[in-house]
Amino acid sequence: MPSHFAWFRAFPTHLGRDWRAALVAALVALAIVLLGRMLRLRRLEQAAAGLGLAAGWSVLVGASLLARTLPERLPALALLIEVLTGLGASPVLARLRAPVLVVCAAISGWWLLGPAVGVAQVLPGIAVITATTAAASLGLAEADPWRVAASSVALAAALHATAAPPLWPLLALVPAGAVLGGLAAPGRALAQWPPAVGIGAVAGAASVFAGRLTHGRVGPVDAAILAPLATAWLAARLAPRLRRTGGLALALAALVGLAAVGFFVYALAALAGLR
Repeated sequence: MPSHFAWFRAFPTHLGRDWRAALVAALVALAIVLLGRMLRLRRLEQAAAGLGLAAGWSVLVGASLLARTLPERLPALALLIEVLTGLGASPVLARLRAPVLVVCAAISGWWLLGPAVGVAQVLPGIAVITATTAAASLGLAEADPWRVAASSVALAAALHATAAPPLWPLLALVPAGAVLGGLAAPGRALAQWPPAVGIGAVAGAASVFAGRLTHGRVGPVDAAILAPLATAWLAARLAPRLRRTGGLALALAALVGLAAVGFFVYALAALAGLR
């Protein structure tokens, strides 16, 4: 592991038992929805997921304007993507959402790794984070909230199953809390951008620090990004078959998709001797 990644080992071990971050994300998102409704500020309600995401991540890694490490940069990334979401909602950029998402992914890669020691030294890591963030963003940004939340949990399960350091599954759970807390917000086409970008960013960062892609190989942690995408894909195809359940169809499809992918991931991990 390169010397500039040595800070990762300094994170306290009690983070492995800290489940509160996702709950905080949900509660903050819900509080923002209620505040926006009380003040009649629709835009504030629609920002609930992004702000809840930033709050949840802050519980795990702290909140600082002078963040130096990658996890400490995640709360600021959530706020930045929320701002870019507002720009993407403009009529001028409405037809360019895919390119804007790719730009968000590139910004994520640079922000999380680039400023630390210089872009040239961490270019492979930036490429990995950009690619995984783009994949998750394009696959989840316009999905229903249940699929996004299930994908977040699927990523956390995959990281846990592949024996990633305890911090990463916890970070992966936070987008689910933010999405579920913001369910009461009025619908918006881009509402899932921040959590979708967050899922990809965490997957990419976990690959950089605990995987092998930056060394030209593929390891178990590197395959974690497939779990949320597989969950979203499966849920999308199950939803029409569950339409008889009415308003519960999307939630049930997401739960069934998550259960199936989770079982598959842990079964593979057990066969590989990881669990």
